[in-house]
Amino acid sequence: MDIEGLPPGLQVTTPIVIQDGHFEATGLVNALADATAPTEEQLKAVKITATATVCDAERTKDAGSLGMIKTAANRR
Repeated sequence: MDIEGLPPGLQVTTPIVIQDGHFEATGLVNALADATAPTEEQLKAVKITATATVCDAERTKDAGSLGMIKTAANRR
């Protein structure tokens, strides 16, 4: 899975690789110290793409969105 177009101040571990024989993998979204809550337009710009090899052919599909992202107060 590849994640592109994140709003400013957010970072994500990408690509997320699901190993052969497994059904899930975990990624991480980090908010930098200056990150603000993304707007609806910014969230719509995030693109998640899943790519897999099926019957010896590479297939790519839109994998939806990250959904709602909220930021908490900085506790420093």
